[in-house]
Amino acid sequence: MKKTLFLAIFLAFFTVISAQTRQQKEAVRLVEKELASLRQALNDVNNNMKAGTIQVDTLALWQQKKSLDEAVASNRLSIEKRASYLSQSAKLAERLSAERLRVSQAKDRQKPVLEGLSRQQADLRLRIASLEARRTELIDLQLEEAVNQAVPRELKKNNTKRRKNANDLRIEELGIRKLAATPVMADSIKGYKGLVWNQTPSTKVLFKLRYLNGREVDKGTFFLKPGEKIECYLLPGTYLGETVVDGKLSGTATVKSEISPSYIDGQYYHFFLTKTLDNR
Repeated sequence: MKKTLFLAIFLAFFTVISAQTRQQKEAVRLVEKELASLRQALNDVNNNMKAGTIQVDTLALWQQKKSLDEAVASNRLSIEKRASYLSQSAKLAERLSAERLRVSQAKDRQKPVLEGLSRQQADLRLRIASLEARRTELIDLQLEEAVNQAVPRELKKNNTKRRKNANDLRIEELGIRKLAATPVMADSIKGYKGLVWNQTPSTKVLFKLRYLNGREVDKGTFFLKPGEKIECYLLPGTYLGETVVDGKLSGTATVKSEISPSYIDGQYYHFFLTKTLDNR
């Protein structure tokens, strides 16, 4: 009876979690669909603006006139040729003036259209930025749930292992999806680049990176001498950083691997873990 009751409760809980996950995935899908549509609309607006921009090339006319004027100014021409050059220069000046007037009038007519397209461009860019932020929030939420999702004690050993493996895969999948969605440079497999730095004057420190459920991050342990530092990578999300000195826990810190970088020691990093004091 007790086992049946627990199974019923667990199935109900799992059904709710699965429904929430499906809703989140559907929300991400809809956001990505609208983003694709908006990006296409922005591309169309950009093309229309480019096509509507008045282009004028009067360089050839100007160079011809300049050549004639320089020849006249040299005082090396015969009277007849000088008069001919002056006449040609005057005609070119008229053509240049007429072309500039035509372009000016065309730009005046086109100005309201380009202003309207510019407003559309700004609105589309704002909407795209808003949706990209929303997509990041949704993926962050799924990633946070995947990282923090505990395995019930009552599950049998084989079920526990399967649940853990599936959960780990989900964490990696969501992290990789988030990396692909962000506009920053990042390794699509390893994650964002960060820095672990022992800034103590004379203490050797063991640094450990863990998921919030306590599991150690693969290749997330570093033993650093005073002043030593190392670059490493983490998928987007929130982690726990530990510092261990002489086999004893010295301190803990929240480590966030996120899109916004910080300027540290002359470079930009997406997360940072350090110890600065020699105290144990």
